[in-house]
Amino acid sequence: MRTNSYASILGAVANVLELADARSFAVRDGQHGLTLDLVDGRGERHAVDLSLADVAELVAWSEARSADATERLSSADARDEGVLRAFLERHALVGAR
Repeated sequence: MRTNSYASILGAVANVLELADARSFAVRDGQHGLTLDLVDGRGERHAVDLSLADVAELVAWSEARSADATERLSSADARDEGVLRAFLERHALVGAR
């Protein structure tokens, strides 16, 4: 059985808060999971009860989302390294070799 760390759970909750454009929030634990209270970007209040199964699903979604983002960033970094170096050299931010 897999266990999740506080970091993975809070990271998943943070992804949800970002997607909701949360202005303020509170996370409370309960007997059967978590309660997420937030005020979204439009000023609307929401209370979401997440069961342990919901939390596990949210963590899995968040980890998959992070893995996809990491793949996109690493491929962009490798592909664009020459362009970035040329830009920095043109603006005298690094020395030309």
